[in-house]
Amino acid sequence: MTKAVVIGSGHNALISACYLAKAGLEVEVFERDQVIGGAVSTVERWPGFAVDRGSSLHVMLRFTGIVEELQLSKFGLQYLEVDPWAFAPFWQGSTQEAITFHSDLDKTCASIEKVAGAKDAIAIAPSCLTGEKEMSESSRFFKSSQPLPPWHGCCSSRRTKAYSGD
Repeated sequence: MTKAVVIGSGHNALISACYLAKAGLEVEVFERDQVIGGAVSTVERWPGFAVDRGSSLHVMLRFTGIVEELQLSKFGLQYLEVDPWAFAPFWQGSTQEAITFHSDLDKTCASIEKVAGAKDAIAIAPSCLTGEKEMSESSRFFKSSQPLPPWHGCCSSRRTKAYSGD
């Protein structure tokens, strides 16, 4: 039997390993970290606080069909819609402020307005709406064999968090 070695256990490496195994190869995955999944994992960064390593932005995979094709839900993958999807605390002088990002654009803009004023809150809305359109158009290309158009960035108000099921 042909053997394959995959170095690293991020989501792209794990998907590659699955497809190699599905094609009949004997596959071994090596990871130096204690947690598999790379950015698509949740770890305790501070005592009592588990956070994702980047999976809250893990949205494009959901548009590819890979999750269904590899039946990843059978192995513990589940997506949970989180709202609010981000919280950004910071200091302005000696005052601690924070912006909370919600799936509802009006709530996000209200949070921005409290910290930065109405002008900035109004200014952000069009870029988020444009990001929604770009995300939708990009997902169409992931489902086809066409190459992706030049990337212009993305600011989607729909965010997800992936868990390994542990």
